[in-house]
Parts: sequence; C-alpha cells; structure tokens
Amino acid sequence: MAKAFTRAEANATLPLVRAIVADYEAAFSEAADLESRLETLPGESACEAEALSAEEAAQIEEQLARYRSKREELLGEVDQLGVKSVISESGSFSGIHFLH
Repeated sequence: MAKAFTRAEANATLPLVRAIVADYEAAFSEAADLESRLETLPGESACEAEALSAEEAAQIEEQLARYRSKREELLGEVDQLGVKSVISESGSFSGIHFLH
C-alpha cells in the first residue's frame, strides 16, 4: 500500500527502488527473450526433432515461470517500501509514485 513520503524519505528510498526496478526490467527482458525463443521452436517436424523441441519448450516454460515469480516478488518489495508501482499492459515497469 502506498504511503505518504516527505521529500527526504522519497530521496532516500529512490536508490533502492531504482535497483528493484532494474532487477524487474532484467527479468522482464529475459522472459521476453524466452518467449521469443519458444515461438521459434518448430511446431511439426521429425519425431526426434519434435521430442527435442518438446523438451526445450518444457525447459523454457519452467524458466518463464521462474522469471514471472521473480517479477512478482520484486513488485512485492516495491509495495513493502510503500511505493506505488505502475506496470504497463505489456508487463514492463512504466513508473512509480511517491505520495506526498
């Protein structure tokens, strides 16, 4: 839940928020890369290649789940600081709000 910040409190909190947002954006970027990779796997091919694709797809889905979980965890950290995070429709960070 957002809290009211004095200017000094907001300035003191900002470096931590920046670090959390940087971690969030890195996880978002990694997830986007994995989603792109998942889309490029062949849909129909020879049995052996299909088995490898299915295995790789399962690994990518597992990694995606970890990145999604990490992003949720990071948003929770921002919320615990009392800062309101703004997430775009695509899922990327689009801003933060300090109430004053």
